[in-house]
Amino acid sequence: MKRTIKNILFYTFIVGFLALSIFYNVHKPIILILHSYNADYSWTRDVDEGLKKGLISKGSYSLRWHYMDTKNYPAEDNKVRAGIVARRIIDEIKPNIIIAVDDDAQEYVARHYIDHPTIKIVFSGINATPEAYGYENAQNVTGIVERLPLQGLRDTLKEIKANNPQIQDIKIMHLSDNSGTVQADDEFINNFDTEWKDIKVMPSVLVHSYRDWKKAVILAPTLTNFLIISNYRKIYDESGRLVPPEEIIKWTLENSKIPIIGVNGFTVEDGAKFAVATSPFEQGEMAAKMALQILRDKVAPTDIPITHPQQFTIYMRGQFDLILPPIYEAFARAANKYWENPNPAD
Repeated sequence: MKRTIKNILFYTFIVGFLALSIFYNVHKPIILILHSYNADYSWTRDVDEGLKKGLISKGSYSLRWHYMDTKNYPAEDNKVRAGIVARRIIDEIKPNIIIAVDDDAQEYVARHYIDHPTIKIVFSGINATPEAYGYENAQNVTGIVERLPLQGLRDTLKEIKANNPQIQDIKIMHLSDNSGTVQADDEFINNFDTEWKDIKVMPSVLVHSYRDWKKAVILAPTLTNFLIISNYRKIYDESGRLVPPEEIIKWTLENSKIPIIGVNGFTVEDGAKFAVATSPFEQGEMAAKMALQILRDKVAPTDIPITHPQQFTIYMRGQFDLILPPIYEAFARAANKYWENPNPAD
């Protein structure tokens, strides 16, 4: 009889504990991390690392991830469909916070939840202004913008000139695809204006076709002595095929007569030698910090100022074409962004 009572008490405790656990987990706040691109894209992967560092084991909530994959499927109708799918997920799971990463997540999803009564939005990695998505007066939105590390690039160019006496002056030309993201970046390059100091900025070349890209690379030495490359993932060949980014970088390295500097880390991952890049880890970490302020500390989004990036990362592959202070290689190695092998396929 005593054993029967003990068993009943034991199983009652187990059932109660499981019921409480289920109730608790069902009612935990939800943070949805909504990426514009796919998980295998290097920028997205590193933003996720920053998010995980900032969020994992930092509170009691449920984390969900969704990837819109608009980098691989850039056509407008694909983006619209990806936005519809993401909004259906949001309406189903009803997250407390959406961490929306990169511009497409804002344009096709997050802006539809401006001033939503129960959903807060933290944006990250946007190249456009917050005003472009109607966030300027929103009561439930804050975040961190993405900006090219132009001060870091300027200071790096000054170091290159100081360590390479054959360089008398510095002229740079921005070469990229003509995507909306790049157009926003290019505006900031031109608006940096007097901050460039004695660096001369030549007119940018934004192209749609691989033929025009090759033409720009060949003509560049007649106009400039440094080629600044931002993005090239929307370059099409004559058949309308998206040219693989590794193919573009390989051809560019083989045919450029002047040094190439990337302003995105994936340029080096695709095979280039050197990049001064926005830190994706900072984008993730800052978004995570803001989300916790809202969820855990009950801070209103309007009381969290929209933030500009303060960090940049050096990416290197082997030896750069010109002499750089040793600190650059040390920085790249410390961030695990240094590759010994000049061939990314190996």
